[in-house]
Amino acid sequence: MTGDLDAAGCDIGVYYGPGTKGSVKNATIENARYFGVVNYGGKVNVANSTISQIGNAPFDGTQHGVGIFFTTEATPGVAADVTAKGTIKGNILHSYQKGGITVRGVGASATIERNTLTGVGHVDFIAQNGIQVSFGGSATVKGNTVSGHWYTPADTESPGTPRTGSAMHDHWAAARRIAAVSDSMSSPCSNGCSVDTGMSSSGIARSTSPSSRMTAPRRS
Repeated sequence: MTGDLDAAGCDIGVYYGPGTKGSVKNATIENARYFGVVNYGGKVNVANSTISQIGNAPFDGTQHGVGIFFTTEATPGVAADVTAKGTIKGNILHSYQKGGITVRGVGASATIERNTLTGVGHVDFIAQNGIQVSFGGSATVKGNTVSGHWYTPADTESPGTPRTGSAMHDHWAAARRIAAVSDSMSSPCSNGCSVDTGMSSSGIARSTSPSSRMTAPRRS
C-alpha cells in the first residue's frame, strides 16, 4: 500500500492476514480506532510512512489505539499456529492512544529501526508505550527516537533505559502496567478499511515474561 488512507469509521486501517505478504511504503494512515497497520501471521514491511490519530476521539483510558501491530494472537493471550514477521523502518508515528509499535505473541518478530515515535505527553488517563515487545514476541530495536510518554500518577515506575541504540526521552509506563494492547476485539480483523486476509497491525517496554526478547545491536 502507498498513498493516503483515512480510516475514519474503521477499527483497522491496513490488515494482512495469515500467509500473506505485503508492504506499506510512503503511506499516510490516520483515524483508525484500534490499529493503523496489523500484521497477523503474515510477512509485512512497513517503511517511510506516517501513522497518526489511532484511537478513540477523543483519546481515553481504554487499552487500544496502536500504530503498528505485529501479532500471532487470534485473541489476546492465545497464540495461533502462525508466524508474523517483517521490518518496521523509517516511519513517523504520533497521536496514538495506547502505543506506537507492538510486537506481540510467540512467533511474532520484527526489525524496528530508525522510527520516530511521539506520545501525547503528560497524561493521567492512560500509560502509553512507544515500542512494546511482549508475550513471546521478539525484535531487534535500534536507531529509534521515542519521546513524550509520560503517565502522571505519582506511583508510576520506570523500567529504566534499555541498551538498544535508540534515543530515549521522558519517562515510560512500567512494564508491569502493559497487560494488554487491545481490549475486546473478537477477531484480528473487525471492520478493516484495507484487508488482505490470506483466506481467498512507554518508550520501549518489554513484558516481564522471560519468553519475550528484545535484541540490542552489537557495538563494534
